Amino acid sequence: MENFNRKKLPSWPMAPKKESLTETVGLASKNDVPLIHELVNKYLEENPENKKEDGFLAYNPTEEELYKIVSELGVVVDKKGKEIKGYLMMLTPELAQKTEFFGELLGKLDDFLYKNKKLSQYNFCILAQIAISKEHRNSGTFKNLHSFTNFIVRQKGYEIGIGEIDDRNRRSLLVHTKLAGMKDVGVYKAKNGKKWHIVISDYTK
Repeated sequence: MENFNRKKLPSWPMAPKKESLTETVGLASKNDVPLIHELVNKYLEENPENKKEDGFLAYNPTEEELYKIVSELGVVVDKKGKEIKGYLMMLTPELAQKTEFFGELLGKLDDFLYKNKKLSQYNFCILAQIAISKEHRNSGTFKNLHSFTNFIVRQKGYEIGIGEIDDRNRRSLLVHTKLAGMKDVGVYKAKNGKKWHIVISDYTK
């Protein structure tokens, strides 16, 4: 796992104090993939042991897909020993186009505006998914993951990060718009009838 110099972290509205950032936050390696996949399965919507009111995951990547994500833009992880406390996946537009799950989202980017500009006209990455184990929620992991993601994508030259949140996942929508400062730019209805909120992280601020 690659760690970053905390002194280089940018100041932004929801960033935690530098001294609270753990040395365990960084980019996942391929060795972390099985642990990430385990956390994905734990909080999937279809997992009967997961309480939906606590939030749920919709995207279910295979381990093969995770290896590709890790080898490209990457997955930010917060680790405690051999345990993954939480992760945030980032996809390049090119990789997202090869991923069936994000097909409808990418097809809607011409239909939504941010600052009077089509989403498709920005240099963007896809913020594919974030998950934090229940044992580590409210511990700063959420903010740490977003802070490091913000740092990485700025270095890569992306203007915005685009994510989508199931309309039924109210907890996720609330924490991303209130705590992470993401902008809800609208809702689209997928072919299967589900409604998705498109949310934006602005890296030009």
